[in-house]
Amino acid sequence: MKKVSLLIASIGLMGLISTANATVINSGQTVIDSGTGLTWLDLSLTANQGLTLNTAAGSYLGEDWRLATNAEVDTLWANFWDPIDSTYSNAGVVNCFGDPECLTGINLWIDYFGQTRTSGPGSNGIYQTLSGAGLMGSYATTPGSEYVVGPSFDTNYDPNLVYGQTGYFLVQDTANVPVPAPLALLCLGLVGLGYVRCRK
Repeated sequence: MKKVSLLIASIGLMGLISTANATVINSGQTVIDSGTGLTWLDLSLTANQGLTLNTAAGSYLGEDWRLATNAEVDTLWANFWDPIDSTYSNAGVVNCFGDPECLTGINLWIDYFGQTRTSGPGSNGIYQTLSGAGLMGSYATTPGSEYVVGPSFDTNYDPNLVYGQTGYFLVQDTANVPVPAPLALLCLGLVGLGYVRCRK
């Protein structure tokens, strides 16, 4: 019985360690980045609504949403792409040329952040920079022409103009949200440790 308890405790501690890694979690109309504790609004909710970057933020102010900063967008991008293929974490504009990991990432990005493009698969968002606004996202024009557009590449957007086929990166400051499975493992491990301690 002692071996079983120690095994349960070990599994739980592995769960604790795994929560230290940033995970981007899709939760419907929001996406949670466990590495930063930020909750991101689905880009499709602000796309093609006749909004500018500034009016998009104003539309959601009552719900504690705010414009994401350049640094926050950089971190989100890295936390999203690192588990898939870190090659794309620091990407400017990259054509996937059929690379399976890149295509998987693009499809996952669209699934997480919502479809914003009306002319094909894609999910793009505009975020605020020190000098204006930038664009980040993933999209496909035709098979074989699938693109990853990383942050800080295209920062020549005007925050006062309306852009079609793109949403706006809005975030809420929330406490770090643990990944459900590792949290359950952690609890299981703590129960196992408590049991071992009581048996002594």
